[in-house]
Amino acid sequence: MSNQTNMIPQPCSEQEQTAWRDRQTNLEEPLPRLKERYQIVHYLSRGSFGQTFVAQDLQRPGQPQCVVKQFHPAQLSSDLALAGARQRFDQEAAVLETLGHHAQIPRLLAHFDADGEFYLVQELIAGPSLQQLLTEQPRWSVELAAQLLREILEILTFVHGQGVIHRDIKPDNLILRQTDNRWVLIDFGAVKQLTTTPSPPDLGPGTMAIYSEGYTPSEQFEGHPQPASDLYALGMVVLQCLTGQHPNDFRPDLRDLGPTWLTPLVGGSTLTAILEKMTHTHWQDRYQSAQVALDEVRAIALPNASGQPSQTVATTTATSPTKPAKKAPTATVICPPPSPPEVPKLAFPTEVLLPQRSSATPSYPLPVNAIASSAEPTNDTQPSLWSKLPISHVQGTIWRWFNAHNICRAQDAIAFFLCVGVLLGVASTMTWWVVAAISQPRSREASPAQPDAAAPLVATLLSGADIHQISFTPDSTKLFSADASGNIKAWDVASQQPIQSLKSFGAITALAMTADGTRLATGDEYANVNLWDLRTGKLLHTLRDHKSAILSLSFNPTDSSLIGSSDDPQLITWDLKTSNFGKRLTETSAPITSTAVSPSGDHLIGGSTDFSLKVWNARSGELLHNLTGHSGAIQTVAISPNGAVMASGSSDRTVRIWNLYTGELITTLAEHYGAVSAIAFSPNSQIVASGSDDGTIRLWHIYSGELVQKFSNFQGPVSDLTISANGELLASSTAKGTIEIWQLDQETTP
Repeated sequence: MSNQTNMIPQPCSEQEQTAWRDRQTNLEEPLPRLKERYQIVHYLSRGSFGQTFVAQDLQRPGQPQCVVKQFHPAQLSSDLALAGARQRFDQEAAVLETLGHHAQIPRLLAHFDADGEFYLVQELIAGPSLQQLLTEQPRWSVELAAQLLREILEILTFVHGQGVIHRDIKPDNLILRQTDNRWVLIDFGAVKQLTTTPSPPDLGPGTMAIYSEGYTPSEQFEGHPQPASDLYALGMVVLQCLTGQHPNDFRPDLRDLGPTWLTPLVGGSTLTAILEKMTHTHWQDRYQSAQVALDEVRAIALPNASGQPSQTVATTTATSPTKPAKKAPTATVICPPPSPPEVPKLAFPTEVLLPQRSSATPSYPLPVNAIASSAEPTNDTQPSLWSKLPISHVQGTIWRWFNAHNICRAQDAIAFFLCVGVLLGVASTMTWWVVAAISQPRSREASPAQPDAAAPLVATLLSGADIHQISFTPDSTKLFSADASGNIKAWDVASQQPIQSLKSFGAITALAMTADGTRLATGDEYANVNLWDLRTGKLLHTLRDHKSAILSLSFNPTDSSLIGSSDDPQLITWDLKTSNFGKRLTETSAPITSTAVSPSGDHLIGGSTDFSLKVWNARSGELLHNLTGHSGAIQTVAISPNGAVMASGSSDRTVRIWNLYTGELITTLAEHYGAVSAIAFSPNSQIVASGSDDGTIRLWHIYSGELVQKFSNFQGPVSDLTISANGELLASSTAKGTIEIWQLDQETTP
């Protein structure tokens, strides 16, 4: 089937329209109506096994137009080919159903069989394809190409996060939506689901080869596509925009030179290194996730949409360059796009329209010289800061005030500003003193300890992104961290160096480790739960039962079942001993932000955004206690190693200690000046550590409520805490990408 399933092809000339109409008259019956609902308006394209056309949905208000893809399976010669085609068709429907919630991916409206043929009904995306735009303007500026790259990387970050590889990114499958000038990625008929087991090559008998010449990397051609394969194809597309050349025209011998090959074509911009890495021959040398590439593209200092000079693309004919564009009549016959002319045109045909846009939205394509002249004004025309202000009004107001206070001479003006500076300095100093005094913790007469006296910092570890979760291994020799870029690192505690690295799609928002330290579970922002074998570093399985970002994960230490919470809101318990990972659902009234399981495996606790702490029977799912008292959402919970007490930390800046079995409140700890974001118990179950958004870590005696120690974390708000099993070390992480390891006082926390 055609790859241009959501594209309105460029109308033909009058002679070509007549020929196409004659062919339709000879080959087709009057345009049919499908399921008494979808009235075909006109055909877009046809192939050996199907066709694509625009239809009206007669049962929706306003009878909007949509795209219908029809597939003729009866024309396939073998049962194997038919089964493969049906599988691909069902796969595209399933993927579109999942991905269609993204604003820049067409929505799936219907999927059905009729008279032995398959149909997909999709949202109609009106606008020109990138291929059409490149035909009109083959070469673009760096700024415009980087904007295209940034938008498609944002889409791919979402797509890959759903465990999907597109496999057919090329100019024909990128549509510039007419309504808002945003890029839309279409044609998911070639997608491949990411699995943890090896997949057979795509080129075996009865399968279809997914190959677009110039855009397909070698590993995909051999039947082993990777997420990096999509990045390769996108890199080639952007290079085509920058150079005005098809990827097949790039000389292989020059590509071996690396960035020096790109510099004369692209220029000496930071974009050169990014594109070189995206289009590397071997997939392992490319970016391993779209998110990492997107972060680097976002770091480039380029004009954004609001700062980019705008120029409306002319939609006039060559013979009437000043005539306003007119909307094409509905009755215009749409034909297959003609072959690109040898000499690119300078304007779109009259029938292909781009709406008039405000200056805040860039239009595509813009000639290179036009972009350069708009983005880099000369010194004579470049507006200064003062030219953007009502100078006459400001100056007049200032001088009138000066005259009213007899400040007319230079000496008077200097004295005036000196006085103002002194007053501001005194006010700032007094404000600082007041804030410093308020920030000091309230002293406890009953506590003889000096909290700040012993807070030895052993080491500071640096990660490349915001760290969300950390955990010591049971033998206290390694520390695992998970960050916002999807990196999972194992740090050797003794050498303070990373010794193992795992990679996941999307920001990791939850982490849990089995009691024996052999398996790790991670949850990400795309609702995926990954199970890892820490001995081999391999991904064992991916669970996709949640529908929203994972908030918390906990292993039951007695049977290795896994409990996950999400924004759904619901708790899911997976039985990891069964081959099908049987699950049990526990519905909740509000999202559970943090969970913990007792050492005996009998109790499961969860902190909720409705300010309550809930206690369930971990085996049956029965709710035992619903504890209230916090005045803010609970952000973290923990159970003591002896299984006697539990702790909850809240955005109300307090830590509450509860009896696990009776639900009785033991004490409330209220020394923090920010939300409590992390809690950890000492191995002797006598001390609880709390980390806060105020950047401090406080150690408390559970039953007396004494403040035993306070560590000041100057790296930023604390995101997580963990204490080693031997009780010697405490590790804290921050949203600034740092991990700090602290030496604990053994007299306090044996």
